[in-house]
Amino acid sequence: MFRVCPEGTFRKRRDGVVIHDPRQCAGCGTCVRACPFGAIKYSLRTGKVDKCNFCADRLDVNLKPVCIEACPTGALRHLSVFEEHPPSALRTVPGFGKIILTRPSTRFLISGNLRQDGGDVKS
Repeated sequence: MFRVCPEGTFRKRRDGVVIHDPRQCAGCGTCVRACPFGAIKYSLRTGKVDKCNFCADRLDVNLKPVCIEACPTGALRHLSVFEEHPPSALRTVPGFGKIILTRPSTRFLISGNLRQDGGDVKS
């Protein structure tokens, strides 16, 4: 995404959060087609693209992103890129997309009822 955007509207913060500046976006959609995760969406209303910024403004004041606070099951967590991750943290799982070019900071923690290949554990 960073390299494909002709306007250079993407940047990755030190904490791993990818920020998009929609004010500089020309709305060409190149990033939408290039993103292996489907994270970037084109808005017919604005004629530009945008994406989740992981509530970067909240992270900056030591608050959790809203999706993590609102998750009723606690399935979402924020792991700092500056701390050691648990041994169960995986860089990718089946269906996540190709990580070779984008090198995302996302990690997956496998719960007790999932196999590491993404399938359910048989009882």
